[in-house]
Amino acid sequence: MGVGRSSDPSYPKLPPFDPGEAYPEMFGVAVAGLTPNPVYAAVRDALRHAGLDAAHVGTSQWNPLGDIVRPGMRVLLKPNMVRHENHGTGGTDCLVTHGSVVRVALDYVLRALEGRGEVWIGDAPIQSGDFERTLDVTGLRGVVEDAQRRSSIPIRVIDFRRVATEESAAGLPGVRRELPGDPNGFIAVDVGQRSLLAEIDGGADRYRVTGYDAEETPQHHTDGKHEYLLARTALIADAIINLPKLKTHRKAGMTCALKNLVGINGDKSWLPHHRAGSIEEGGDEYQSASSRKAKLSQLDARVDMAAPGLRRVALDVARRALRVTNRVVPFQDPYREGSWWGNDTVWRMALDLNRAALWARDGGVWTDERRPWLNIVDAIVCGENDGPIRPDPLAAGVILVGTDSAMVDLACARMAGFDVASLPIVLGAFGAMHFPVTSCRPEELDVVPELPSIPLRPSFGWRGRLDRATDAGVADDVREPAPIDAA
Repeated sequence: MGVGRSSDPSYPKLPPFDPGEAYPEMFGVAVAGLTPNPVYAAVRDALRHAGLDAAHVGTSQWNPLGDIVRPGMRVLLKPNMVRHENHGTGGTDCLVTHGSVVRVALDYVLRALEGRGEVWIGDAPIQSGDFERTLDVTGLRGVVEDAQRRSSIPIRVIDFRRVATEESAAGLPGVRRELPGDPNGFIAVDVGQRSLLAEIDGGADRYRVTGYDAEETPQHHTDGKHEYLLARTALIADAIINLPKLKTHRKAGMTCALKNLVGINGDKSWLPHHRAGSIEEGGDEYQSASSRKAKLSQLDARVDMAAPGLRRVALDVARRALRVTNRVVPFQDPYREGSWWGNDTVWRMALDLNRAALWARDGGVWTDERRPWLNIVDAIVCGENDGPIRPDPLAAGVILVGTDSAMVDLACARMAGFDVASLPIVLGAFGAMHFPVTSCRPEELDVVPELPSIPLRPSFGWRGRLDRATDAGVADDVREPAPIDAA
């Protein structure tokens, strides 16, 4: 694992984000620009500190991705392109993987391919995300256009979603648009009884995804079946370069390398994010039983399934009115939509997807060969507070590189100051399972050079857990985030 530090904790402004100097290994691949590029230097330093191709560092022969990417391979770069704009006021720098980070990864992939192979850059944003606008706000469009001029290797950018929606004037998801999706197609991959969700089977009808059809999710996760609709591109890729953004997450606590794999699934209605109801009722949507919250959950589902029009508007008005009752007679606990530390569903789903990405191949066939993998974490500007869709920026100037997603997320959790024992998406990744996420142990992180400190404020439902603040601190914060489609 390696850490790189940028001398300027911000991103270069203009694509294609050329390197700030002529690096010897980039001869014939990329030409230096006219201005410094601290982000490029930080990613390069992180690759070097990770010990990749250590024998050739500083020479024209240095090929840091050479053990992961070989000539002739099909390589998938997987950034976090969750949405084109922040639901809050924090801007996009803390929301999505910046194009300047993708640029460096792409250059070193092209270096390793040596003129032979294919490159795909793909993600499945949330349903209201505008993919084309995201390409522009991140600078990724300019990066790809420039790289295609420099290289004969085909570079394709793919929106993995099958469906997108446009928001109405009232802020509701409106007209559904069918999308081409992955040009290589989709594969239903069944993890079956080996799914981590199998441990909580028994109430499949409770599986929910905020903003999606409540009747479809249980169809894919019931009676020993736990299937995901994976973009075939991810299954036929010979190697994957995972490019997550370090952010807080309302349902998972933190999103980074592990949670980023949600974006290889083409239809989020196949992804359980929480279970309807309270803990004592067999759900994890909220903590304490509440008839009003149960009704609110039902209204959420009815709004999600209703077609755009007067009926949907009327249902939303009823939903908003029920929420307002909290101001008069407060709910027993402040949690909703599985957006809290008691969510025992979303981390299981995310780790299932990691296992599929590592061990499954075309046709949904599971193998005993782990797919070549590298994570490059964009923590130049992190997202804190109400992530992942409404984060606030925290400038950190950090890049983290590692081949093991569980170890990378453990490192990021420690950098963020989070209590890993309260973060199941990280802790669970080290559990014993067939088709494991990692072969490492958490204590192995102690041999990594000192990690920088990036204290992140957790999202509303995780305060007092991840940061070990007082429980009163959570209760005193009465702001209840508005419901938004899940990421």
